[in-house]
Amino acid sequence: MRPNEVELFALERLFSGAEPICEAIRRGLGGAIVVDRSLTGVGFFSTIRFVTSLPESEQRQWDWNFSHSQLPNGGTFMAWREGADVIELEAVSHFGDWPITFNASDFVDTP
Repeated sequence: MRPNEVELFALERLFSGAEPICEAIRRGLGGAIVVDRSLTGVGFFSTIRFVTSLPESEQRQWDWNFSHSQLPNGGTFMAWREGADVIELEAVSHFGDWPITFNASDFVDTP
């Protein structure tokens, strides 16, 4: 299955840098496939496979803490490399259920 709006948003945010792996992930989103997606109530966990191998990187994990209009304590997106062409993506609410609807403008950098 294709990545959904929130998965695409999270990956674009997490991999917004100029490093080769970041650029490869952004370029590869069009062909990426979600091989597993689990909703946890307080977020989700997705395994995303890319068409080609991703460049090596010293960094192994990426995260972004955010404020959110529907989450009183915000949340976190986390990603880590699980193989040459696989990224694991996790979203977690720091308190409360994950919002049902997605709106990019609800997510704000935590000061």
